[in-house]
Amino acid sequence: MKERDITKNNLIENCKLHLNDFCNTLQGYDDSKEYIKFIKTNILLFLEELSKKRDVDNYFNSSFINNYLSKTIPIKFPDYSKNKIIKIQVILKKFINYLTMQKILNTKINQEIFRNLYNKTKLKKELDKNSNLNNNMITNLNFIKRKEIIQIKNDIINFSLNLNEYFNDELKFNQVIYYFEKKPEKLVVDAILELFKTIDDSIFFKILFFIDTFLKIDLLPSRIVKIITLKSKQDIYFFRLLILYQTFFNSGYVLEKTFPELIKDLNVDEESFFKYVASAFNYIDEGQITSLFENVNNQEEIEDILDVEKFINDIIPFNENTPYLNVDDYEFFKLPKGINLELQKHINFLNTISNSYLQKIKFINSSWGNFKDYFSSNQEKSLIKEAKKLYYKGKFQKALFFINKLLKIRSDSAVALYFKGKLLGEQKKYYNAIKYHLKSLNIDPYKIETYMDLSFLLEIGGYFHSSALLTSLLLRFCPFDFNFHMQLAISSCQILKPFKNCLWLAGSLNPGRLINFLTRFWFYERIKPRDSLKNIGISPNEINELLNSAESIVLNALKVVRLQGTKYKDEKFIDNLNARLENSQYFFPNNEDHIMKNWFAYELTILLAHNFYESYNKNNLNLSYLILSEEFIMLCFELSKITSDQILNTLVKRKNTFSFEIDTETILENEKLKKNPIFEFFCFFISIDAIAAILIDTVTKLITECDTCPNRCLRKPFKWCVAFYILEKVNNDSNNYSNVIQFIDYLNNDFEIFLEDKGLQEKTIDKKVENVEFFLTYLINIIKNKEDTFIEHNLERYINSDVISKFLGYYIIKNKIILTQTSMKEMCRSLKTFISFLYNEYGYFDKVSFSNLNKVLNSSEFFIKRLKSYQECFAKEKNQEIS
Repeated sequence: MKERDITKNNLIENCKLHLNDFCNTLQGYDDSKEYIKFIKTNILLFLEELSKKRDVDNYFNSSFINNYLSKTIPIKFPDYSKNKIIKIQVILKKFINYLTMQKILNTKINQEIFRNLYNKTKLKKELDKNSNLNNNMITNLNFIKRKEIIQIKNDIINFSLNLNEYFNDELKFNQVIYYFEKKPEKLVVDAILELFKTIDDSIFFKILFFIDTFLKIDLLPSRIVKIITLKSKQDIYFFRLLILYQTFFNSGYVLEKTFPELIKDLNVDEESFFKYVASAFNYIDEGQITSLFENVNNQEEIEDILDVEKFINDIIPFNENTPYLNVDDYEFFKLPKGINLELQKHINFLNTISNSYLQKIKFINSSWGNFKDYFSSNQEKSLIKEAKKLYYKGKFQKALFFINKLLKIRSDSAVALYFKGKLLGEQKKYYNAIKYHLKSLNIDPYKIETYMDLSFLLEIGGYFHSSALLTSLLLRFCPFDFNFHMQLAISSCQILKPFKNCLWLAGSLNPGRLINFLTRFWFYERIKPRDSLKNIGISPNEINELLNSAESIVLNALKVVRLQGTKYKDEKFIDNLNARLENSQYFFPNNEDHIMKNWFAYELTILLAHNFYESYNKNNLNLSYLILSEEFIMLCFELSKITSDQILNTLVKRKNTFSFEIDTETILENEKLKKNPIFEFFCFFISIDAIAAILIDTVTKLITECDTCPNRCLRKPFKWCVAFYILEKVNNDSNNYSNVIQFIDYLNNDFEIFLEDKGLQEKTIDKKVENVEFFLTYLINIIKNKEDTFIEHNLERYINSDVISKFLGYYIIKNKIILTQTSMKEMCRSLKTFISFLYNEYGYFDKVSFSNLNKVLNSSEFFIKRLKSYQECFAKEKNQEIS
């Protein structure tokens, strides 16, 4: 009997091994990829059914196949049509022939099957005959299922209405847990969804709290996302499912999207949602507070009633005389005796990279991201993709199957090892989870997420010393991370170290979430740690030093949060910050400050703000409280001004190049910087070395860009900067021509500086500037007449061949600005220099326009003739008047 059973298993295994080859033979018959997939799926279903067969004496025969086609499939897949089942029969016949050719099935079995297998007509008759029977069976099954769902619904309501009774009685509490563990998850989910559609609000919130406390159904989040994504109407049922989804984050579920991300993706009407949410507090008891509204902008009113101080003050710190609780009352795990976590190695690594700017940035930006990017072959990418999809559906065992297949191909893959550890952790196989995380870190230690999971697993296992050590170091990279502060608080409390500042900070970061955590997950009894300093090889001085360092981080983070508040969560506030950064007038409101030096400082401010944001906000470090603030923008501005001044003070100009010095130590010691309220925190969380490195890198890149920019801010720092106007950084008043006049005035001043830089004599400069002033005055009158206040954009419209011809051939002659031939030649030369200045320095005019203007200005003899003619006519008129 045993031998035949083994033979059956071998046959099924061989069938699976040859399945891909069989499908490959079909591709030559132009079968589509979808049909090939259909074939493979149904053969696997057939083999699965075959593996259940206990009659091993004659396990693979026509009787089994006929029964499978006519009875099993219609019951298991009632939506399969007769034609589809006949197709499956054809597939099985082909597969049996293929197995016979490969000598996996012997000829006798093949002959028996084909001799007695139903033909198409017979199979249809059998399907028709069994149809009524199947329908009755399905009806009975549906009735039983319906009855079970109704019973589960009634039990959930009963448990929810008598919640205190089950909370206060440990035996009853465990009975409820056991009751739902024995129920099929799918039926429990169906019962919950039906209740959410029909019950009153007064009962709904009690049921919500019951589900949040007693149930953890891994497939529930993906089911809810599917329902609310397909729902077109945002009604009460929709809002209730959203509220339930938010509780998942605090209950340890695996979520593909955070609650704020889901809210955004679904375009939720937040005003209507929060009107409904507000009703929650009419029905929730004081102790039944869950963090339903984390990270949502409209939560202020809700958070006002959360008494964080009371919850924290209710926690009484343990002392040496506090008795230990029986550890068996908690769901801890025990690592094998003598296992070496190599904790000292990891402490040394984290300590080293936390003191290095570049290594710290590398570690902070080291999230796994898209797992597929770590693999090259399509097979590997397909395996990790399928595993990840199943992981977010809560199907951890199935996901593990694909990861194991991947590890057979890539045993050295850090991401596959990490993901296996994550899956094992979700299945509460904690020792193996830790083992695979450590294997992953041995291959790639620059992965902050792996360390996060490792420190968390150690904490929930009762390895409080180990968790506290790792978490205290990880805080250097993520000082505002809620989870780390809760982990450190729990571990510190259990090893009799200060912990309440961690709770105060967590409460400042998210009061609702803190209260939820303290209500549900805090250890209110003293638990004997499963590790000790001796067995992990750490001295008391070392742990005290690390915990003191962490305490310093916590205290500084508390100061920052209390200083800045939660303004950064307000989209309007962020929009306002961006608007200020984009407006140079915010930094330089006075027109006299619109010079090249200040434009350089403004550009440096923008780049510095961007680089600090990219490095320290868009990642796990998440310094939003510091970086998304007015003080941060002004700090970047002050830093830019001081740096610009130092560059100019040390600038040495040469013919084609210039050199300068940047002394970051002097810059960062400047008293103006120290007056900024966040400068001290900036240095603490980012470090002086990191600030200096980013400053030098940013300045270097900006100066490199300056080489291709026509402004050349550093070469002519006190020259007026047209960019303040051209790039629309200064607002124009359409009813006031002061900006037009200022623009012309500054243009003339720039021209004067340009002439000085060329080394011309003062007399020559004065004459050229005077001539150009005549022309610009003429230009202002033209612009005023045309009511155009945007001259900086439209300058080429007014300086053209016609305008210059009228100016030289009529305006200056009629107004007697020019009286001699020499003066006319000087005027033409002055305008030619000015046009060249506009073309070469500011990029006005295209080549054709520039060439045409020069032709006009080279025609001084023509304008001299006009001058003579006018003077002769004027003389005749004068003589006639006299006579």
